[in-house]
Amino acid sequence: MVDDQIGWYARVALVVLMVMPVATADQTLRAAADGPTAAVGARALGEVWPNEAYRVEWEEAHVPQEAAANLMLAVPVTLRNGGNRVWPASLVFISYHWFRDDKLIVWDGVRTRLPRDVRAGSRASLAVRVKTPAEPGAYVLQLTLVHENVSWFENKGANTFSRPIVVGTTTASVDCGNGSTSCTATP
Repeated sequence: MVDDQIGWYARVALVVLMVMPVATADQTLRAAADGPTAAVGARALGEVWPNEAYRVEWEEAHVPQEAAANLMLAVPVTLRNGGNRVWPASLVFISYHWFRDDKLIVWDGVRTRLPRDVRAGSRASLAVRVKTPAEPGAYVLQLTLVHENVSWFENKGANTFSRPIVVGTTTASVDCGNGSTSCTATP
């Protein structure tokens, strides 16, 4: 009786192992190159796209030249999927990095969801949420896309969009006040 139960458990475990999705060694290695959380995400999602899927063309981005510190900006952006696959709105987000004096200050910026799935060759326009650094100074804002839990697009050869921006101590910048860029103070 005990042998029958052990045999039954072994058969169930074997079936479970046979149907579980497993990342290939190549997928795990490529995801590991993007960082430890990307490797876990790639195994969970089971799919790392080919580099050609990560091509983006930044057609417009209205980044203000100045903004107040610790502010949430809404930066109007138009981009085109220059890749060869659909970017699902549930998996691909626009994000950003902040640099100061050629040093990384913020790597993992706020995510902004795409307005819809973006087919290869299609455009999308949206307002990207960007939180300015808390400390005033001269920065470079780098807009990018992220295949969530898999890879940053630039790690797959995609272009980013970079602009210098002066972060000041005032409560509102000239660009925020004139309606060209919306913004709100954050605590």
